Amino acid sequence: MRLSFLLGWLLIVPILVYAPINVQRRMSEGVIVPLALLAALGLRWLARRVRFGRALQYALVGAALMTSVFLLFGSLLAASNPGRPIFRPVNEIAAFDWLAANAQPNAVILSAPETGNAIPVYTSLRTYMGHGPETLYWQNKTAMLTRFYRDELSDYEYDRLLHPPDPVFVDDLAYLPISYVYYGERERALAGRLKGVGGRSNTDL
Repeated sequence: MRLSFLLGWLLIVPILVYAPINVQRRMSEGVIVPLALLAALGLRWLARRVRFGRALQYALVGAALMTSVFLLFGSLLAASNPGRPIFRPVNEIAAFDWLAANAQPNAVILSAPETGNAIPVYTSLRTYMGHGPETLYWQNKTAMLTRFYRDELSDYEYDRLLHPPDPVFVDDLAYLPISYVYYGERERALAGRLKGVGGRSNTDL
């Protein structure tokens, strides 16, 4: 019965990862549990039934442990060479802290995708564009915000992006009132300079 449960778990995962839902790839994360248990059962079987099985068991366990060694080494290497995304610039953290203390909770902020992926960690804001696969219409949104920072939007597109009359979905884009525009290192890399935001009801950071 227990073995059937583990095998059934394995068999259903390929179906779940292709299910028509947004979090389909998350369905594969728990499959490590039956895989690990079945691997342990297999190693025990090898140790008991196969000649030199115990030596083979130790060799396989040692080889599997190398994964943990590589992960530990990679973590130490990343920690010894400060950089994104593990380390964030001091001025960026200061901006995030200001937003956390002063911005209206659940307000929408426009930023580069990389910045938008970090902002919710430090604030209670919603980002126009954050983690790609988990952002609705992320490809179109990325194109729109890139054109915004490059000052390539028409007046109509600009006003519709920042001040939609109501939250609407048009042309595979989600239009929500944007309260803040973030302008940092990533955003400067997109455009060089930001035009047309001053004098509006938005906050330019």
